Amino acid sequence: AGITIREEPVLREALGAAAVAEGATAGRAWLEPVRPNPATDRARVRFTLPRSGAVSLALFDATGREVAVLASGLHDPGSHEVEIDDARLASGIYWCRLQTAGTTVGRKLLLIR
Repeated sequence: AGITIREEPVLREALGAAAVAEGATAGRAWLEPVRPNPATDRARVRFTLPRSGAVSLALFDATGREVAVLASGLHDPGSHEVEIDDARLASGIYWCRLQTAGTTVGRKLLLIR
């Protein structure tokens, strides 16, 4: 409701060697910083999984209230990208949280209107 999510696999090379080495190749999921940040109307977030598994990727406001589920359920290993259409969200600080079986990672998003 108000958030349009589009998820698509992305090329591993797009993450860069440092992110891949630090993240999924170390045996855990990796969440890239949200881009652009700050955002004005749309943002993208990429995550990489070392193996298939259940994923929960959600957006929370500064009070800790969940405002959007960006991805959930089983995902294949590799890189995935989610577009956040934040046109109905108020200006402020938001947290994007990725949870898998063995990893929880968060990234901050600043939304400016």
